[in-house]
Amino acid sequence: MPTSLSELIASAQLFEGLPIALFDDLLAQCSELALPAGTVLLEPGELNQYLYVLLDGTLSVCVARSDTESTAQVAAGDCVGEVSLIDRRPPSAFVLATSDSRVLAVSEPVLLQLMERSHLLSLNLMRVQADHFRRNLESLQSSQRTERRYRDMAQTDALTGLYNRAWCNQMLSAQLVHCEQLNQSVSLAMLDVDHFKQLNDRHGHPSGDVVLKSVADLLRERFRGTDAVARYGGEEFMVLMPATNVQQAQEVLERVRQGLQDLPITVDSGETLRCTISIGVAQHLPGQTLNELISLADQMLYRAKQSGRNRVMARPLQVAA
Repeated sequence: MPTSLSELIASAQLFEGLPIALFDDLLAQCSELALPAGTVLLEPGELNQYLYVLLDGTLSVCVARSDTESTAQVAAGDCVGEVSLIDRRPPSAFVLATSDSRVLAVSEPVLLQLMERSHLLSLNLMRVQADHFRRNLESLQSSQRTERRYRDMAQTDALTGLYNRAWCNQMLSAQLVHCEQLNQSVSLAMLDVDHFKQLNDRHGHPSGDVVLKSVADLLRERFRGTDAVARYGGEEFMVLMPATNVQQAQEVLERVRQGLQDLPITVDSGETLRCTISIGVAQHLPGQTLNELISLADQMLYRAKQSGRNRVMARPLQVAA
């Protein structure tokens, strides 16, 4: 394990494969700095005049000084500050010592002389920057995946995995406009599991959850990828069907209704339940808002329930007009 200053410098990525003796006169112009844990080495808003080679200890890169999680860790042998030194702009992040550390401060004039003296050192510096760029890109990709996961969680129903009501409120109006621009028919259905409260009271909420998940699975299976299927709330579901008029929608929904009626649902107790669903559907008219379309489909759903449940009721297009 390197102990002397020259050994520590020789083990740094910047000097990899190079005889340190070649740079003795230039390295003598560099300062060795001791950084107690917690010391801020670089910070946004402050111009940086050095490339720092970490001799020992650890440094952390943070977006904010108070961040408990760093965007990157700097280990002995690595460099920091090279980008802000070269482009002569303040650093974009904080760099602070997370343990007692030592760095070698290389000024811009010395760095330029080092690069002139050895093309391999210039190549090493490029590799340092490429490595940092790759790590930053990986960190960004990880942040984007996390952001996407949280966004999906905010728009997805936790129980069924379908879109939730918030997603419907945000996205369906735009989908209606898109279908209108394409001169496509589009229909919307509201679906409600029959006697769901009694099912919960009789068999318990865990069994009710199994039923809702089974309904969601059936809807996912029976509708196209272009259809938007959502759990609208409680035992109520919504389906938006682009390029589908009300007659076509009614035929599809009738098969869905029959499919659920014939579906045996086994709950945690081992008991097998049979469920039915009532459905209301309406076709969108030019200029009609999402809320108006939902209201029409809701009226049909109410009619289906009043007519004995386990049926599809469609609003004739001429009546809606």
